[in-house]
Amino acid sequence: MTRDQVFISYSQQDQEFFEAFCKYLTPEVLSSSLQLWSDQQIQPSQNWHEEIQQALERTAVAVLLVSQDFLISNYICQYELPYLVKAREQNDIQLTCLYLRDSTVVLSNFDLVLDSGSRVAVNLTQYQGLNRPEIPVSAQPPADQDKMYAQAARDLHQMLNPPLVSRPLHGERYELTVQLERQGPSLLRIYVHRYSRLYERRDSWRWPRRPSSDDLFEIMFGAGETYERVFRLLFQDDPPRPIRHPVRVRIHTDDPELAALPWAQAVWNGYTLCEQGWTFELIREANLTATPNYPEITLRTPCPVLMITSPEAPNCDVHHRALEERLHRAWPVHHEPPFWARTWGELRSVWQRRRPGIVYY
Repeated sequence: MTRDQVFISYSQQDQEFFEAFCKYLTPEVLSSSLQLWSDQQIQPSQNWHEEIQQALERTAVAVLLVSQDFLISNYICQYELPYLVKAREQNDIQLTCLYLRDSTVVLSNFDLVLDSGSRVAVNLTQYQGLNRPEIPVSAQPPADQDKMYAQAARDLHQMLNPPLVSRPLHGERYELTVQLERQGPSLLRIYVHRYSRLYERRDSWRWPRRPSSDDLFEIMFGAGETYERVFRLLFQDDPPRPIRHPVRVRIHTDDPELAALPWAQAVWNGYTLCEQGWTFELIREANLTATPNYPEITLRTPCPVLMITSPEAPNCDVHHRALEERLHRAWPVHHEPPFWARTWGELRSVWQRRRPGIVYY
């Protein structure tokens, strides 16, 4: 069954809070591919339990409105929470909480058996919330409650509408270190993949007066003969088109002028490489004979992650999407979508609600 709904789980005792929050869940907040669902959609004569179970199976994102009444609800604890938390632990859905009133949520753990047979103990506070349990909505004056609902809606919008990449990162992503060194009127290029050098070449070279996006590609890979040989060796296929596969490029140079170039804007034959799944990193003061190959690390303890980027940064979403993939491998069970902050206002808002354990910028 297609997961195409945002499921709102709440206690009937919190009806007033539910209605106040739903005023902010406008179509502009929700993703165009998702529909909001709550028990308010159940029509007279319909089987109440069956409708909720069908809605759970179609859930892509769950929003839990947490209070003590929510935690002690027999129906929620027996039928809704086990399904939603298990689906979240198996990375089938996204899940977040809006804390309405003071509760014992920090003491309430759920013991689950995943489809893999693994047993996990889960506390709702380990998932990134729309606010903090120690600062619930009810603790605020009415005007500030509206602000909290509005901010929660903005954060939910961010969760439902992550930055898109023109080309999804899937399949193999190649690793390539490009070492650049100016030697008088020449430029030495050394290409390293994994544990061996692919190729190196020294060409006469003049610094472009105003390097364009096409110049950036040529600085890295030279003219047609050079780049074709590099990508033929890297991809092991022919013809060696640079956009055939996404590539993680590490620029290794100690030259300050080369280091200052906006490599993420590189273009080949009209294609912006970052839009084709490429990412660029800068390495300085290192003696690399090969691309570093770091061991895979798997973690079970949850850790909030904050990603900071400038709204003017070109194609930064591609680099962050690659990092999100790495985080997902590191936290296969307890990984939650990272926070994004593009402005000082967003950064302050995230920092006030929950202190991240990792900040990436």
